[in-house]
Amino acid sequence: MSEERSKESLIERIRKILAKTEDAGCTEAESQKAFALASRLMAEHNLTMDEVERKEGGEQSWLEDDACTVSKWTLEDNLAWGIVHQHFFIEGYFTHQYVDGNVKKVLMFFGRPDNVQTAKWTFNALLEAFDRLFGEYRKRTGAPASDRRIFISGVASGFSSKMTDEKRAMEVERDLMQGKTSGSTALALAGIREQTLMAYKEAQPGCFKKNGEKRTARGSYANLTGDPSAFEAGQRAGRSLNLNRAIGGGSKTRGIASS
Repeated sequence: MSEERSKESLIERIRKILAKTEDAGCTEAESQKAFALASRLMAEHNLTMDEVERKEGGEQSWLEDDACTVSKWTLEDNLAWGIVHQHFFIEGYFTHQYVDGNVKKVLMFFGRPDNVQTAKWTFNALLEAFDRLFGEYRKRTGAPASDRRIFISGVASGFSSKMTDEKRAMEVERDLMQGKTSGSTALALAGIREQTLMAYKEAQPGCFKKNGEKRTARGSYANLTGDPSAFEAGQRAGRSLNLNRAIGGGSKTRGIASS
């Protein structure tokens, strides 16, 4: 079997493994095990998700999907968005859709299918974690409700820094496994981000200004106030937070987050 034929066979095997999702009838544990196996095979054989997802004829697959319906864009939403945008190679924009007979504001994610699904799941899981972790912290310490935002900001900071550290460790490990120059994996990931941005610009030109810059929504939030120790406690909670992601996941409808 030729090297090219062998590579295609491996890619097809990885595609079949990634197809083992909860939506396809697998359990959460089976989905997570399949994702871990596919990730290991890609790392061992120096394959990128770009190669795995590429359709016959060389066309790249992209997905636009709703992440959630919101009544108001809150600080918590903004923190969760910042994390998934930084770490999962997706872009986002707002649109309006008919939901249950009413026009609703909807947050859309754009990117490669696996990145969009992961980002959707993580975005909503983070919002749930913010509520849960502050509830636990307040019960444990008797902290006032006014410490909520500073604590949650700490959680977002800690979780993001944890993901950054894990990503760097993965990049170093993959470079060593493949005998590559240090930084090669980081450059490949930067290429994925650039490809995503270019495809997003082509798919949603209205989200860009005439000079090519992205149009960005600006939120207005009150200054963070509260006990600085609440921020530090949030950071520790964020660095300890583990989100058990299952492949797939749907969008959610939410009201105004409490503050």
